[in-house]
Amino acid sequence: MRKRNVNPRALRWLVFERDSYTCVLCSQPASDMHHVTPRSRGGRDIPENLVSICRVHHLVLHGERVQGVILTPQEARQAVIEYIQDCYAEEIERGEFPLPGG
Repeated sequence: MRKRNVNPRALRWLVFERDSYTCVLCSQPASDMHHVTPRSRGGRDIPENLVSICRVHHLVLHGERVQGVILTPQEARQAVIEYIQDCYAEEIERGEFPLPGG
């Protein structure tokens, strides 16, 4: 995968635009971006490693308990990985970048 130099504002716009400005888990308006592979584990600030997410699901993805949300952090992480795999299926097929979460 080639390295990209994208400023943070442009990166946020690219990710939100790709995801139609909605949470990839619930289709509510997105307020946050979430790293599929955390930076602490080598995840990069690139569109292929980021998803648009609402505040509630961002908390769930980081292991917080949220009243009324039945999705576990593990289920949310898996759904995010599957979303990215769907978005970039052709690139994954060609081996142009590693699968998130792998």
